[in-house]
Amino acid sequence: MSNISISIVLHNTYKGELNEVISSCVNSSIPVDIFLIDNSPNDKLSCFKEDARVTYLKSDNNGFGAGHNLAINKHKLLEKNDYHLVMNPDIKFSSEIINNIADYMNNNQDIGVLMPRIVNRDGSIQYSRRLLPSPLDIVIKRFFPKASYNSSYEMTNMEPNDPVEIVALCGCFLFFRTEVLKSVGLFDDRYFMYFEDYDLCRRISEKYKTTYFPYGEVIHGDHGEHRKNKKLFFYAIRAALRYFNKWGYIDKSRNKINIKTLQQVKKSSKQIK
Repeated sequence: MSNISISIVLHNTYKGELNEVISSCVNSSIPVDIFLIDNSPNDKLSCFKEDARVTYLKSDNNGFGAGHNLAINKHKLLEKNDYHLVMNPDIKFSSEIINNIADYMNNNQDIGVLMPRIVNRDGSIQYSRRLLPSPLDIVIKRFFPKASYNSSYEMTNMEPNDPVEIVALCGCFLFFRTEVLKSVGLFDDRYFMYFEDYDLCRRISEKYKTTYFPYGEVIHGDHGEHRKNKKLFFYAIRAALRYFNKWGYIDKSRNKINIKTLQQVKKSSKQIK
């Protein structure tokens, strides 16, 4: 049986919502160790210190990636576990999901990170697997979220039926092989929030497969906070600039990766009208 740890970064998270995700983890058909990293500016969630289901850490809030890195480093999770799952607090899933993902990873040793299908609470697909973004993709997505242009970047007219390599995977639920994180490193905490998931998955894709796994499904309550909150919107724009400064605004590798991704997704997909 695989050893699996889970880290969940919190920031003013609703207690009811947090209890839901903890219950999903605890009810998993395979045992897991859960670590909560509390980035909240208050102590309202400190009651979880006494919760025997989890290990609670209070953080100075250096960001999303830094929070996960804190738990991984402080508790030496890469040395103790075969897999590490990074998860948002607004996630729910059935008892067999983690076990099924671990089994698939055990049988496919070339996979470095995996993300299952992400759906909204009404069952509709969240297009959390995307092409690697260009600056134009980000501008249009941020300022014109309903524009038809976004359908290409988000591949909304296709949904893979089988596992397929996609580099741009969402950090709301990422299942990492710990040996891979030892090899390529953890989150780049300079991002604070946003784009740290694309950055890490892209680094992993240079040596291993980054896989979208439609055989498994989790529910994610996407609140779109970055569009409602000016501070989060600023973090999103700043993170985008840091990402493109790192990987390039004119990025030939991005184009090659996206062409390959589209070819593979088309082969595995049903058309969505």
